[in-house]
Amino acid sequence: MTASATASIFARIAPHRSIRGFLGDELVEQLLQYAQDRERAFTPTRVGPTGMRKVAEDVRISLVLHDLGPWRDVLEERFRAVMDDAAHALGLGSIDLAVMELELVAHGDGAFYKRHVDTSTTQINARSDRVLTGVYYFHRLPRAFDGGELRLHSIAPVEQGGRFVDIAPERDMLLLFPSWAPHEVRPISCPSGDFAQSRFAINCWYRQRRKAVAAPPSDAAVPARLAVDPSARPARGRDIDSIYLEIDSRTAAAGSTRKLLRDGDPGFDEAVRLIEKPDDADALLAAASPAALRALWEFGLLVAAE
Repeated sequence: MTASATASIFARIAPHRSIRGFLGDELVEQLLQYAQDRERAFTPTRVGPTGMRKVAEDVRISLVLHDLGPWRDVLEERFRAVMDDAAHALGLGSIDLAVMELELVAHGDGAFYKRHVDTSTTQINARSDRVLTGVYYFHRLPRAFDGGELRLHSIAPVEQGGRFVDIAPERDMLLLFPSWAPHEVRPISCPSGDFAQSRFAINCWYRQRRKAVAAPPSDAAVPARLAVDPSARPARGRDIDSIYLEIDSRTAAAGSTRKLLRDGDPGFDEAVRLIEKPDDADALLAAASPAALRALWEFGLLVAAE
């Protein structure tokens, strides 16, 4: 693939699909009443990885309710009914669904959420990953807020030739897109400040069950003499961060993470840096512990010397 073709792919806006009239007016009004009755149960939204989530008002401002009560079963049934068609339409193939995450979010005056993605493969103990995102919009009529569009970005930022599209939060509309797609919630203006007039949404994340992976090779399975495989290692000229990105994706698939490798093996980072020097296998062997060599072997970045 040429550089221009790669750039073109990164500049594309992620595929997305809208379903209007998703629940119908009667259920919309009931759902609005449920949200309004539980106003005091809403809490500030948090950001960050599981176990480390925190309120960060420079990144996200909104209120969230996780207890959907009797609505959980109703919503799960509706979301599940559109999953297969949406996944195939968006090029995601079949989803081996493990679980659906649901939350009810209220965006009032001044609310927003900066550019982010919904999925992460660095959670090594997770048994599933977010692959498809659904955002269901509902609000009172007449609408008392402005803004709140979901801005769906290309992978490349605008300053690097990327693009975006703004999707208005229509009442009773479900928006679906891949969880890897960068997106943001544009700022909301709601002059009344009335909670009942908020831009409400149900966020749904369809989680794909992770496939079982083979156990890492034992010490005996790693040849005593190793050299870097020029076809598997990152190309010359790539910075160390891009190499680590590649390693992170491979470690996630193998049920490990670079952090764990680094914490347990001080020589791991040095071993990675020496991957850029395929002719210096002796230095690599001297710097890396057996554990680091096993990891790099598993990632396909090392092969047995001839």
